[in-house]
Amino acid sequence: MFYPDQDSVRHIIDVALAEDIGKGDLTSEAIVNESDTLKLVMTNREDLVVAGIKIAEQIFQRLAPDSKIECLVDDADKLSEGTIMMTIEGTAGGILTAERTALNMVQFLSGIATETRRYVEAIAGTQAILLDTRKTVPGLRILSKYASKIGGATNHRMCLDDGILIKDNHIALVGSVSKAVKIAQRSGLLNIEVECDSLQQVREALDAGANKILLDNMCIQD
Repeated sequence: MFYPDQDSVRHIIDVALAEDIGKGDLTSEAIVNESDTLKLVMTNREDLVVAGIKIAEQIFQRLAPDSKIECLVDDADKLSEGTIMMTIEGTAGGILTAERTALNMVQFLSGIATETRRYVEAIAGTQAILLDTRKTVPGLRILSKYASKIGGATNHRMCLDDGILIKDNHIALVGSVSKAVKIAQRSGLLNIEVECDSLQQVREALDAGANKILLDNMCIQD
């Protein structure tokens, strides 16, 4: 299964912890003794598809490296409410400081995976394939795409250098769908996809030799 490269994951964890901790965890530093230990249990409050559990583990390991962490579920598992997902036991200060960032990561990614799975199951038995988009939280695209994949979708474009998609703004700039497709073809581009918002544009894109059509904001009646 596709998994984000570790350098990218480490960078995202760096940024997330820096954002959450700031200059230090004032509350834990004031209240928690260095010798204090703690055991936490991570459970889910509603049914979900797990995503990001190993990333949460890395976050706890970063701030509480001597902790004993046990992941009891795997990414892509479909859980009923109240399942024990992870146990963490070790130095209280590090665990408490890491807790919110770890939970945020699992909640965010599991939310994507769960909602994606709902749509994948809705089209099961058809020949339709669910694709994801670039409409992601800045800085978290690689993890969002991972969660989408966990949910059963097919990754579309990771970034602008990962495929040709002629959008409405490109069409507006050059004047027509057919002209945009022809310009892309003359540039030597292959596997050209066109975003169309009407059946007229669909026909124009096909006649021009487009390889894929993306129906943009079209209802069934269109």
